[in-house]
Amino acid sequence: MKLIDYLGDFSIEDLREMARRRGVRVSQDARVGRQTLLRTLAGALEQYGSVYSSVIRLNQAEAAVLWYLLHHKRAGQSAIAQAATAEAAVVRGVLESLRLWGLVFPEGDWEHIHIPPGTQAATGYVAAPKGSEPDTPLAGFVVPPELQTAPGVRCDPRPGTLSGDFAEALSRIARTRMKLTQARRINRRDLRNIEAALAIPLEGYGDFVYSLLVEAGFLLASGENILTVAETAEPWLAAPERTRALTYTEGWKQGHGYPESASGDPAEASYLPPQLGDQRARMLEIAAELDLETPVVVGSVAARLAWMVPMAFQQWNGNRDPSFVAARLARSLYWLGLVAVDDPDAPRHFRLTPLGRAVLIPDTAGEGLVPEEHCFFLQPNAEVFAPPNLSPWVLFHLRRLTGEKKGGPAGMYPLNAESVRRALDSGLTVTQVATFLERFSRTGLPANVKAMVETAGRQHGRIRLVPTEWVLVTDQPELMDELRNLKTIVAQMGEPLTERTALVADAAITPLMRQLRTRGYAPINQAEVGDTLPLPADPEKAPPPPAELVGSRNSTLTAGPEGAEDGVVPENVKVTGRRQIRELLELALEVGLSIEIDYLGDAQRKRATEVVYPVYVGPQEVIAETEDGEERTYRLAAILWARLVQDSEPVAESEPESDPESDPESVKEVE
Repeated sequence: MKLIDYLGDFSIEDLREMARRRGVRVSQDARVGRQTLLRTLAGALEQYGSVYSSVIRLNQAEAAVLWYLLHHKRAGQSAIAQAATAEAAVVRGVLESLRLWGLVFPEGDWEHIHIPPGTQAATGYVAAPKGSEPDTPLAGFVVPPELQTAPGVRCDPRPGTLSGDFAEALSRIARTRMKLTQARRINRRDLRNIEAALAIPLEGYGDFVYSLLVEAGFLLASGENILTVAETAEPWLAAPERTRALTYTEGWKQGHGYPESASGDPAEASYLPPQLGDQRARMLEIAAELDLETPVVVGSVAARLAWMVPMAFQQWNGNRDPSFVAARLARSLYWLGLVAVDDPDAPRHFRLTPLGRAVLIPDTAGEGLVPEEHCFFLQPNAEVFAPPNLSPWVLFHLRRLTGEKKGGPAGMYPLNAESVRRALDSGLTVTQVATFLERFSRTGLPANVKAMVETAGRQHGRIRLVPTEWVLVTDQPELMDELRNLKTIVAQMGEPLTERTALVADAAITPLMRQLRTRGYAPINQAEVGDTLPLPADPEKAPPPPAELVGSRNSTLTAGPEGAEDGVVPENVKVTGRRQIRELLELALEVGLSIEIDYLGDAQRKRATEVVYPVYVGPQEVIAETEDGEERTYRLAAILWARLVQDSEPVAESEPESDPESDPESVKEVE
C-alpha cells in the first residue's frame, strides 16, 4: 500500500492534527478539502527531514515503543505490552499517538504494524531506553512519572503583572526615543534604567520583558535606528487580562528570546536551542495539571519534563540537566504570572495562579481575576496615585506624563514641570495632557496642577533646534538677545543668521540643551520629535482590541488574525515581529506564495517595500527572488513587516478538488 492509502483511513480532524504535529503548513482550502489535505500530507511525510524533526519531539513512551518496533520489525501490540509490562490499553494509546505523528500505521489491527521507509531511516538516532532490561526493555518507560505534591509549602504570586511591566517599559521608550545599538537591540544602559521601575527586581527579567515586546511586534525601529512603540501596543494593553496573557504566553512559547535551555546566561545567549519551544510547550501542559492550592516539587516536574521530551535533553547545544532547565522554566512561568513560587529566583515548588488557570484550562476564563480600574487619583500636591489594578492601557499613558519618585509607597508618581516638558518633547500637546488628566482622574484636575501644565506649555518650544546644519531658532528677537547675554549659553552658540536664528555646531547640541534646561527654558530638539501616540480623552472608550486578539482559543493558546489557523494568514494582513515574519516566509516558501516586505537596506538604512518570492528561509536571513528575477538576501532583523499580496496563489491548489458531494466529511466541513 502507498502512504496516501494508509492516510485514507484518517478522519479530517486527525489529518489536521497530524499536520499540526509534523509542522506541515496547509492553505485554507486544504484544511477544508480532504483530498488536497491527503496529498499535501503524503508528500510531506515522505520527506526525510520531517521524520527527524518529529522524532525529537516524541515523549519517552513514544520514543521507546518506536525504538522497539524499529528493532523488532514483526512486533505488535501484545509483544509491546509484554516488553513494557503494561496494559494493552496503555500500549494502544501510545501506538495511536505514533499514528497521529504519521510514523507508524496499523494494518487491520495493531498486531500488524506498517513502518514507512522514512520512519525506518530513524533507526540511527532513536536510542534504546537507558537502563532497559533484555527481557522487559520497555518496563517503566511507557507510563509517565508522577508529579510530587508539597502540601503546606507557601508559594506567592508575582508582584504586579507582566502587562503592567509592559506598560512601564513601553511608556519609557515612547517618551525617551531610545537609539538602538549597531546590533539593533536596546542599549544595556537604557535597559537597566527600565529594569529599575519593573515589578520584579531579578537579574534577567528586563531582558525577558524586552524580548517578549520585540517578539510581539510592539517595538519597531525607525529609519534612524530609533526604538518606537507600534500602534498595536495601545489596543493590546486595553484588551482583557486573559487575552493579554494568552498572547504573551503564546509569544513566550514560540519566542526566540531569553532561552531557558541555554548552556550559559539566557540573557546573553545569541543562539536559540531548537528544542526550546517543545520544552516550553510541555511545561505549559504540566502547569495545566496543577491546582490553585497544592504546590508541586520542581524535581518531580523535571522528571516529567524529561519523560515528555527526552531527546530535548540530548542536544549538544543546550543544557542537559532537566532539573536546572525545569527551574528556569518555572521562573519564566512566574514572570508570566501563570504560577506562584516559593523562591522567585530559584523555585523549588510552584502552583497554579487564577491567571494561569484562565489561560491554560478551558472554561475557566476570567474566574478569580481582579477587575481593572480605568481611573487614577491626582492630588493637589501634583502626585498621582495609581491603584494596583489600574489598567495597563491607562498606566502606559499616565507614565508618559509622570516622573520617578524614589522611596514612598508603590504606585505614586510625581507630575512636575520637567515630566510635562518631557511629554511635550515627545510630540504631545498641552490640550491632550490637560484633557487626559482631567477625565482620567477621579479627583479631577486641581487648579494649581492645571496652571503648571499650561505654564510649561507656554515656555515649551520658544527655543527650537532645527537639524538643518543645526540652527537655533527663537520665537522672538528679544529671547535671542536674552540668550546672548548668558555666558554659559552663548559659548555654545555660533554665528547669528538673523535676529531670531543662530548656527550651532554638532558637538555643542548636547551641552547647549543641558544649559538651556538648567536655566529654566524648555527647548525642543526637532530631531528627537517623531510621530507619537495621542493621549486618550475618555476612560469609558478604551480602544477595541485589534483583529489578531479576537477569538483566542484556550486549547492552543493562539491569538492570531481571525481565520489564521495553523499557519494560514489572510491576505493584506501586515505581520510584524520576527517570529511571525519568519513563519509567514516559511509558509510562502512551502506553498509557493509571493510576499510583500518592508525592510531597511544594509547600506544607508533606507526603508523600502518590495514583492519577493522566498527560495530559502534561514535562522537569520532569507533568500528571495524579486519580481525582476534577481535573487537577493535579506536580513530577517531588517524586515519591519510582511504580508501576502492579493494575487498570491498556492502552487499546490492547481489540482482539481474532489467533488464535495462524494466526500461526506468534506461536505460537513464546508457546512
